[in-house]
Formats: sequence, C-alpha cells, structure tokens
Amino acid sequence: MGTLSFSNSTSGFLNGVFVNVTYTSQNSPQYEHSAILKKVPFKITPMTDLNGFTGGYIIEGSGGTGYKTISPNVPLEVGIYANIIPVNDGKSILMQLSAPSSASGPGPGSGVCQF
Repeated sequence: MGTLSFSNSTSGFLNGVFVNVTYTSQNSPQYEHSAILKKVPFKITPMTDLNGFTGGYIIEGSGGTGYKTISPNVPLEVGIYANIIPVNDGKSILMQLSAPSSASGPGPGSGVCQF
C-alpha cells in the first residue's frame, strides 16, 4: 500500500509499505520482511508499440529511503518498476509491478490506485 505523488506529468515520489513481501519465482527480488519505502523518486515514460502499447506508461524509480521492518531496521536498496494504465475516465490507474533484475524492488504484483 502506498501513495504516488506526481510532481508533473513525467515524475513524482512514492511512499509505501510492502507487507510480508517474499516472492519465490525466478527474477523476483525478496524484501523477506515488511518493507517501508519513503520519498522514492520515479520517472514516467509513455509506452509505445516498441515497449508496450499506446495509452500505457512505465514508472521507474530508485533512491529514497527503504528499510526492512525487522529489529533493528535494516536498510535496503530501493527500486520500483511498474506498468500502469489509466482507467475509469482517469480516476483510477491499474498498476502491475515488474522485476527486471533480482535487486529491483518488490517484484511481481498488481493493484488499483483510486483518485
């Protein structure tokens, strides 16, 4: 669960909590415990026929603050990669997290963001 705060049409910041994230499929990173992400900057790239489909977008971000919620809190390298598409007349977005490498973030997942 988290928030996407848009600075403009091509960038923004993510704050979120990823609860008990442990994926075991190939090419999926493991946070292993709940993870907290704060002020992760991201950029937005429109999809084209070459990298997806017209009307979709790619969010890619890294940096900010991230840590596993174990005692003591363990810092972690933050990376977010997601495919998104606006739906519901732009009032919602469908989001599909993806994992281009083993250290690239919470990995496979999906959700709906309401505005």
